[in-house]
Amino acid sequence: MEREKEPAERERPYDRNLSREVIEDTLSRRKRVVEHRDIERIRYNLTLVPCGKKRCKKCPHGPYWYAVRWHGNKRTEIYIGKTFKTLDQYNLEKKFEKMQKDLAFQEAENQRLQKKEVEV
Repeated sequence: MEREKEPAERERPYDRNLSREVIEDTLSRRKRVVEHRDIERIRYNLTLVPCGKKRCKKCPHGPYWYAVRWHGNKRTEIYIGKTFKTLDQYNLEKKFEKMQKDLAFQEAENQRLQKKEVEV
């Protein structure tokens, strides 16, 4: 007569048809949150991210910071980068970069117009 298995010894439903390697491979292809911080109703997740390539030996990549917000039932995730910044700091940096690009474009356009005037 067989004894009943302890809860830890029982097979999990997903273990029945899949090998341990397949399960580990599947789990390694998911994003994993290493750390999180909650600041002003926004959750910042430090996440390890798999690239999805079958032969990649460096997976998972990262860790990378993401800002996660909820709008009703909709979840939005914004990539922040390798270093932690609040969403406000990130948005300010993006605006500053855009202003710099716009300024460089304006300067290039002014130089082009000045050359055109000199030629005429």
